[in-house]
Order: sequence, then structure tokens, then C-alpha cells
Amino acid sequence: MVYQIMSVRSGLRAGPCSHRADALRASCCVQSQCRSDRWVCHATKRQMLQSSVAIGLLATEVSPRSSLAGEQQQQQQQQQQQQQEPQQQLSEALRVGSQQQWQSIQAAVDAAAPGATILIEQGTYAERLTIDKSLLLAASQQGARVEVAVNTTQPYQHCLTIQQPSGSSSSSDEAAVSVVVQGVTFSHYSKSVADNYAVFVQSGSLDLQQCDISSSSGVGVCVQGAELRLAGCSVHDCTGHGVAVYGALEGGVGKCQLQRSSITSNKLNGVLARDGAELAMDGCSVRGNGGHGVQLQDCTALLSGNALLGNKAGPAAVQLGSVDADLQQLEQANTLDGAVQLL
Repeated sequence: MVYQIMSVRSGLRAGPCSHRADALRASCCVQSQCRSDRWVCHATKRQMLQSSVAIGLLATEVSPRSSLAGEQQQQQQQQQQQQQEPQQQLSEALRVGSQQQWQSIQAAVDAAAPGATILIEQGTYAERLTIDKSLLLAASQQGARVEVAVNTTQPYQHCLTIQQPSGSSSSSDEAAVSVVVQGVTFSHYSKSVADNYAVFVQSGSLDLQQCDISSSSGVGVCVQGAELRLAGCSVHDCTGHGVAVYGALEGGVGKCQLQRSSITSNKLNGVLARDGAELAMDGCSVRGNGGHGVQLQDCTALLSGNALLGNKAGPAAVQLGSVDADLQQLEQANTLDGAVQLL
């Protein structure tokens, strides 16, 4: 057991003698090193303890065992807190369903505070979703089919739109919307010539996980000057491109990361990246599209581990002089059934 004596006023600690003494006196010191007169010998410690009230000294007894036990207890408390946090989030989640407080997903979105979780029961929800705050939306049970369906003759009616909060600028911290959607199906039809997207990300970021997206009138997923991540998703049977990635009209960068997703049977390109966009694809299957599997124009791209097969116009097309990509790496790091076409 080691005793430490600390002074609030002078900072003195029990330690080796500051003055030279004989070997016997030196052996009484708690420490074996000598420094300056800030160290006091063990012989003086008793006097310091007796006068601690008068001179404002604090005596502490440090036990290695008790210190270790305290650290272990603190670690256990932290682990318990981490385990309780997901359960607490689920218990505090807003629930949507025919027998729940919210029958509409959008109503729950409007009522939710930023950072909230919304759990959706199985069913088809014929509504448009517009989100301008950071949220997590997920199917209430794994494997449950939650479908957001839009079928209208009105133009510009997306299933899901991610946008910045009203009254905020795109450069403000307030506009940093981050949305995660898990296990939701988006089925889309809207009679429109332009801006016809099932899912449209125009601000912030959207993370789609295990989602299914189709559009019988336009593009499956479009990101413009914002950020998009698809992981384990299926984008299929769209009359436009499967995924379209654009830079912002005002010069911002549209970023898209595709991981372990399938992009199939779309009328135009499987994936289109252009106008200053940044595209990263890893482990995706891009098959049976009416255009190219991937078309790159005026963008930055990195593709690896993808299968670009059975696309009518060829596996990939790259516009020379406008794309920051390694063509040799593109051909060698992916499975292609033809040569890369140069535009």
C-alpha cells in the first residue's frame, strides 16, 4: 500500500528527502528518487498529517486493488449503458401502422424530433415522403414488407425526397440532414418528363439499406449535389436509369457509394454519373439494362469487384478527357463481358 500526501497550497508529496541525509534516514522515504525541496521525507509525513487541518493538506490512501476494481466497475457500467441505448431507442421510437399512434409515415416524420427512430409495420403506404431532418426509418420487423407506393398522373411526385430544412442554406450546419432507411420498398409512377425519380436526394445524405426501388415512369434513385449510399439494395425495372448521380447545379459535388447492390432490367443505363459527380462501386451486380451497365461523363469513379454483364449497349462507357478513372483498373478489377466503350 502506498501513501501519497498532497498539499492544495504547496503541492508537497511524501517522497525522498530533499536534503542529503544518512542512509538510515534516506531509507525511511517512500520514494527512492530525490528531486527538489518539493519532496519531503517519510519522517516528516506524520507531522504533515497531524497539521493537515491547519495548513490545508489532503491525505489520500491509494490502493492498487481498489483502483483496479473501480476501473472494472466503470467499464461494466459503460457496457451496460451501451447495451441499454439501442433498447431505449426502440422503446422511444415512433411507430406507424393501422393500430399504432401514427397511421401515416409522413405524419410520424413531421412529429419526430431530429435523430428519432420511426418503426413501420408491414403494409402498403400510398403517400409521398419528404424528409428535412435526420431520422432513421425502418421496417418494424425483419422481413416485413413495407411498401411506399406513389401512382399518380401528377408530375414531380417522388416516393421519397431528402431536402434541406426550410429557410436554411445548403452550406449551413442546420442543413446537414442525414437519413437512414432500412428494409423499405419504393414503387413509383408519376407522369413527368423531367425530374422523374422514385427517390430523390437533393440535400444532405441518404443511406438506403436492404431497400427495393422501381419506377415505371422514370429513374430509380437520383442524387444531385448531395450524398447517397446504397447497401444491399435492388434497383430494377425503371423506365429511366437505375441510379443517376449528378453534381449540383451550383457547383456542388454529388457523391454516390454503391455496395453489394443489384441494378437490373432498367430501360436506360444501370448507373449514370456525370456533371462533377463522384462514384464508388464495390461488389455490385449490374445486369440486363437497356443502355450501358455504367456510363461515366465528367466525373470521378472507382469501381472494383462488380459484375457488369448482359447490358445491351455494353458493360461500361467512359467519356474521354472528362473522367478521372483508371481504365485499366476498371477492366481488370471488375467482371465485364465486353470492352469499355470510349465516348
